[in-house]
Amino acid sequence: MAEGFEKISKKVVAVADNAKAKAKELYDITKLKIELRKKEVELDEYLEKLGRAYFVQIKKGIDNSEKIEALVLQAENTSSEILDLKKSIADAQNKKICEHCTSIIDVDAPYCSNCGQKVVAEVKREDASSEE
Repeated sequence: MAEGFEKISKKVVAVADNAKAKAKELYDITKLKIELRKKEVELDEYLEKLGRAYFVQIKKGIDNSEKIEALVLQAENTSSEILDLKKSIADAQNKKICEHCTSIIDVDAPYCSNCGQKVVAEVKREDASSEE
């Protein structure tokens, strides 16, 4: 009887450990998604400011070149941070990034579910080295 109880106890502990790991994984992905959304909002704000600065330069003839260059740099940096966050989320979910639109898609997807472009299959290093 003690043996049976011990087996059940081990299974309960294993299930609890697995649930704990899954909960942490979900928590980590959620944190990344929240940060991603913040960066997307930040990028939208930079692009809006960029549009306004460009409009003023064209419409009123005011030289906003320095302001425009600074906003472009901020937008580029934020875009890079967004891509890094998407890559982290994709890795955590065992997915990949569409090279055309940067959406997170299934690893086995032949086409992107967002932009519809054909997805280039990734060649694994092991496969490439065995072909040589």
